[in-house]
Amino acid sequence: MKDTYEVSPTVLDWVIGQIGSDPTPLNALPLLNEWKRGIKSPTFNEIKTVSKKTRIPLGYFFLQRPPTETIRLMEYRTIANTEFDTPSRELVDTISDMENIVDWTRSYLEFNHYEVNPIVGACRGQRDSMAIADTMRRLLGLSINWFEQTENSFTYLRNAMSEKGVIIMMNGIVRESTHRPLNIDEFRAFTIIDEYAPLIFINAKDSLNGRLFSLLHEFAHVCLGRDNLFNDLYSGRSTDSIETLCNAVAAEILVPSTLPDSPFGQVDTTCPSQYGRGYYRILASRIDRRFFSFIVDSVAQGTTLYAEAFRITGTNRHTFFELATRMSR
Repeated sequence: MKDTYEVSPTVLDWVIGQIGSDPTPLNALPLLNEWKRGIKSPTFNEIKTVSKKTRIPLGYFFLQRPPTETIRLMEYRTIANTEFDTPSRELVDTISDMENIVDWTRSYLEFNHYEVNPIVGACRGQRDSMAIADTMRRLLGLSINWFEQTENSFTYLRNAMSEKGVIIMMNGIVRESTHRPLNIDEFRAFTIIDEYAPLIFINAKDSLNGRLFSLLHEFAHVCLGRDNLFNDLYSGRSTDSIETLCNAVAAEILVPSTLPDSPFGQVDTTCPSQYGRGYYRILASRIDRRFFSFIVDSVAQGTTLYAEAFRITGTNRHTFFELATRMSR
């Protein structure tokens, strides 16, 4: 006879509360309800199966009371949306992964005697969108008509920000799991403020212009020194003064008031797929180039193990070295 376990009723209630409208975790509901009503007690393999379906860590099922998941960024959501009062496991895991990257990078920079990044909070306390836009142009070396100098505005800005020490990450799924897409209605981007290693994450499920606007909006947050979880794309719906300010800053850089004929005057809000462009091009688009160079350097120094490098970059032994070769070109 297989061993069975008792799962705390309060933990079961919490797990059920974590399940949204995604069909995969919904398939686990009948079994969870049976456990809750005491119809049967689960085996370890059944708990493992439900853990996988619900994307809730296996260890949580053996707690006596629900875990306390402190997700600081949820305090900075830009608009109230009752559908997402409880963050999805996809968002929770993505934020956790990015926090790990910030922590690793900060440790690397401190170990190698880097100074704090002066961009973080460079505009702290300012409320004039034109002045902030001018400061951002100066910090990034942008002319008023910068967009005329490049065919790929997003990559141009991303590289400029990365060179200034802001980690820019992007993905449309959780890690490498194509079965766990990120919901554009839940969030478009977020910013984690750290004085050494500020990070911007862009949801790659967004449209091309959406990503560009989010990138500038989030960089404004870095300059203001404010964390952010963004889902209110230049719509005017936000009642938060900081969000309104960052929207105005992003719009000013994309459509300068002195240049009304900017190519960004018409905004495309369609949502093209990020896939089909070649595996390594996709993988490279997810990872900040400067951050990846730090990882490679740390591995070479022997201060970071290969296993840790693979984990934090979402690669394996083959893809890590191939990516290192391609990104060094």
